[in-house]
Amino acid sequence: MPNEEWSRSMPDRENQLYPLCELKKQYPQAKIIIGIRNEDTWFKSCYSQLIRAGSYLSWEQYQQKYKDCRTPIVFYYYCRMMWKDVYVYKFEELKSNPDKIIKEMCEFIGCEVPDQIENKKVNVSIKHLKLWRAINILMRGEWLRKHIESPWWILTWLHRRLKK
Repeated sequence: MPNEEWSRSMPDRENQLYPLCELKKQYPQAKIIIGIRNEDTWFKSCYSQLIRAGSYLSWEQYQQKYKDCRTPIVFYYYCRMMWKDVYVYKFEELKSNPDKIIKEMCEFIGCEVPDQIENKKVNVSIKHLKLWRAINILMRGEWLRKHIESPWWILTWLHRRLKK
C-alpha cells in the first residue's frame, strides 16, 4: 500500500511513528518496502506541501521551526527494528533507474516482474511558491482576520469596486 502518509514523514506531523506501530500490529510478519529520499529535497518538498495546504510560513521560518525534525532515514531504522524483512530503495535511484529498482522489489517480494509498468508522476510539485504563499497570507493570514470577516471578501472586491 504505497502512501507517504504511512510514514507521517512531513516534519509538521505529531507522533510520526504511530502509523508504523499500527501497521506492525496488523501485519507483524510483513515484508516492508521503504523509499528513502535525499534529505534536502525531502525537506523542500515538505515545505512545498505545507504551502499547498495553506501555510504562509516563509522558507526561513519553516527551516527554523522544523530544524530538529526526523528525517526519512529514521523510518528505515524503525522499520528494521520492527520487521526482519525490509527492502530499502532510494527515491532518486527509482527516478533514474526504475527498471532496476522494480526488479529488485519483485525479487524481494518473490513475484515476477510485470511486463508493463505505468510510469506516471502522481504528486506534482507546485510552482511559484512565493505567489502561493502570498495568496495564503491574504486568504488565511492575520491581516485577513483583522480586516475582513470572510475570505469571500477578496473574491468579491473587484466586483464591488466596479459597481462604484
